[in-house]
Amino acid sequence: MSDINTYADEAAITDLTPINGDLVLNRDNNSLYLCTDSSASGIARWKKFTNDSVEVPLPNRWGASFDGTNDYLDLSSLNSTISSIGTGAVTISMWVKFDNSIPSFSGFLHFGNADAFSDYFYCRYNSGSVEFQSRAGTSGVANILTSVSKNVWYNLVFIRSGTTGTLYVDENSSSVTNAEFGADFSNNTNNFMRVGSNRTNTQAGKVLVDEVAVFNSALSASDLTAIYNSGVPGDISSLNPIGWWRMGDDSNDSPSTDPASNKIATITDSSGNGNHATQSTAASQPTFSALASSETIYS
Repeated sequence: MSDINTYADEAAITDLTPINGDLVLNRDNNSLYLCTDSSASGIARWKKFTNDSVEVPLPNRWGASFDGTNDYLDLSSLNSTISSIGTGAVTISMWVKFDNSIPSFSGFLHFGNADAFSDYFYCRYNSGSVEFQSRAGTSGVANILTSVSKNVWYNLVFIRSGTTGTLYVDENSSSVTNAEFGADFSNNTNNFMRVGSNRTNTQAGKVLVDEVAVFNSALSASDLTAIYNSGVPGDISSLNPIGWWRMGDDSNDSPSTDPASNKIATITDSSGNGNHATQSTAASQPTFSALASSETIYS
């Protein structure tokens, strides 16, 4: 695509591959889309403007649905990146909705050692709460629990700074200082991140997940406000994530509502760092979930 093009359907516009300098007009709602390097990392993205020249966010139309049995996405490509963090600061952000039938002790995030029960972060649903757990070495764990409801979208953010862990649920925070939050990822040669289950896929979560991101820094309060954006996720590209998985809304993803073709084999890393999420086993592939108008979130 090049020059100026007109479309009547916004979905057709957001499915285009953005090329710097391109301009698209939506003739049905009098809006303009400009493709520009809108992030500090120089990634080409669409910016949408209404007829009063106010920039508005593009819709986030997709999420990933995990069945609670054996679905998960792997990020083994993060091995060296996680190792390089060592005991340094890290932030993990994601949007999650717990299914009404989710059982307790359902995991949906593992970050750290892939081989053993040591030096990791782990997040699960636990009896009406979201629980973030950390382990340094091979003994003991530290936990932070915050009450949540089912069938509601939440923005979950975990920050590790030194030996203090802080869990934010829609910007409401709980902090714990414990040596176990000082997990040293440089101890391991096989680190990874897994979304949708625990490390061994024995506690899979029945959840909807969207907009997962990892940062090798402790984000500030203003950064978290930008991410949460009053409940409609903001564009995080300027925060320089080391990985960002939009679960269907990157232009290189291939979401589908067709039951025969909506399995997820790959989710593109929208940070530009090439850390794509994958699942090669068909039986363990989550599915693309088209967000209903009543629950659409934006980025």
